[in-house]
Amino acid sequence: MAQKRKAQEAFGKPNGQLSAVAAAKQARQRAQQSTPSADALEGDIDQASAIADTPYDVPNDASSELIPQPDVEEPVAALPTTKPSVRLSNFLRNKSAIPKQSDREWELSLKADEYVTFVGEFDIEVSKGVVSIYGAMLHSNSGVQRVYALSTQAIPAVVARKDSVVKVTALDSDFNESVLSLERVSPLFSNIGAKHKYSSRSFTLLKESSDDPLQRPIVPLEVDDETKRVLSRLNARLDSNDRAPRILAVGAKSAGKSTFNRLLCNMIITRPGHQRLFYLDIDPGQPEFGPPGQVTLVEVTAPLLGPAFTHLASADSRTFRLVRSHTIAATSFKDDPGHYVNCVIDLAKRIPQDVPVVVNSCGWVSGLGASVSLDILAYTGITDSVALGQVDAEFEDGLKSRTTLHTVARRQGRVSARTPADLRAMQTLAYFHQKEKTSKGRPRWSSKCISHMRPWIVGYSGDNAGIEAILSYGQAPQPDFLGEVLDGSLVAIVAHDPNLSDAAAVERTSSEDLPYIISKEDGFSFPIDPQQSKCLGLGLIRGIDVQNKKFQLVTPLPESQVAELLQRKVVLVRGGFDSPEWAYLEDLHAADKKDRGKADAENDRPWVTWREPVGVEGSVWRLRHPPTRDSLR
Repeated sequence: MAQKRKAQEAFGKPNGQLSAVAAAKQARQRAQQSTPSADALEGDIDQASAIADTPYDVPNDASSELIPQPDVEEPVAALPTTKPSVRLSNFLRNKSAIPKQSDREWELSLKADEYVTFVGEFDIEVSKGVVSIYGAMLHSNSGVQRVYALSTQAIPAVVARKDSVVKVTALDSDFNESVLSLERVSPLFSNIGAKHKYSSRSFTLLKESSDDPLQRPIVPLEVDDETKRVLSRLNARLDSNDRAPRILAVGAKSAGKSTFNRLLCNMIITRPGHQRLFYLDIDPGQPEFGPPGQVTLVEVTAPLLGPAFTHLASADSRTFRLVRSHTIAATSFKDDPGHYVNCVIDLAKRIPQDVPVVVNSCGWVSGLGASVSLDILAYTGITDSVALGQVDAEFEDGLKSRTTLHTVARRQGRVSARTPADLRAMQTLAYFHQKEKTSKGRPRWSSKCISHMRPWIVGYSGDNAGIEAILSYGQAPQPDFLGEVLDGSLVAIVAHDPNLSDAAAVERTSSEDLPYIISKEDGFSFPIDPQQSKCLGLGLIRGIDVQNKKFQLVTPLPESQVAELLQRKVVLVRGGFDSPEWAYLEDLHAADKKDRGKADAENDRPWVTWREPVGVEGSVWRLRHPPTRDSLR
């Protein structure tokens, strides 16, 4: 175990550099040790106050105005070297190369092997020639494709494979088609697109990474030769007369599985004669087409040209149709690997034999994770596996014996402005804020706060109850605290065949009369059989009306799908979902500074509590964690 560091070692300033408080203290000491004039004393105090009041994020030019500079040069510590600028485009921007240009639309004339990189959101259409982007080959028959080139991931370039003419069109913000509209309710969506104070266009052309007006660490999407060779071999498999391949990418966390799978999907989808594939998403921690905590089967008929939160699957989607989904109510299957495997098996049974399949696995490739992955191979009929980076020798031998194994050396990870937890929160937030798609099937998002959305009123008691019971996956809370745990939490909406009561005992809490399924002696519950159930989506319990015995449930499910629930048995499943802290603070982020300060002063908000000002950080809201069974033992 690493030894603890002293506070000065962990947070102290380098030699010769003082904090604002230390600078102010030294100024007072100098004033006490000498007898300066009143004017001189006032000058020292003003200078110390100016240093202490200077915010940490003040620009350099403002700092130089507040702090007087010495008249003579003094030796300073070497500053960290800035990262060299990376070339993003070799496209020569001139009148002949851009024959048409307006505020919303550019027409580019690209010569063979020229490439150009845009950051932001835009539609791309090829009117002549062939271009590639994110592994997808686009031509004049490809139609309009929506691209989300956001700084949360590596930015793909548009590469001309032959002389081509491409039209790039900005998104119209009036139709809520921009995912950046969610910036209003969450800072996680800030500064990831192209919009800034100097431009309102939804995309920006970048020649160098240093050209970024927001000065972010822009990283281009680069595909190494080894990955290209593996993709080429898999492409050849599609030309063979054998049955359609089923391809599984494995690797540790941050090994590049999501990027490889998108390249693979885009290659298959844009091949002549291949207009669809099935995507078996069995990574509950970083899924590709839905909120975390689920395993899903999705029919894909369009390229994946953006982060996961920009192409969420749904039952009525034309391009990413949700075939079936099961919940494990957690970002890992460690609590119940048997239920996880059964869910994957049920999804695999519903895949046609003549359609290519891409499987997105989790990053657990050792111990129990490797053992479960090998079990899944036998049930899903995987023909090819791709190992990204090194895996355990035993796991590698198992892959070789059951599949055709392809290997790709793991590349060094890139610095990201968003952590995996941030990306999960962004994906869940985008899921709850999605609206009905446009007439052309384009996704849309609502920037209305969760607290302002009209919830569904669901009864949980009586003859017309909307739900049958509440089931806890993983460690179940004490029944007396079930209402407190449910209030403000995420739940999976699971429809099942009407035989649950025969297999599980349903009891009710003493105070709220909530129906719940009794857990086993060890505190864990029996999961619902995936062959007799399916997850329809997620919901947020915004409140519990104990007097009328009803839930206030917020869910993005359309009315038509909610109406179908009236004819089926429904169970709300809670478990180890990430806490939806983003939902609790949306209205604070959406409010202006005046209203935000008023809300802070009132100090009366559900699910969060106010933390007193600490140092220079100021006051913040912190999540209140409700009690669980484990904490009450």
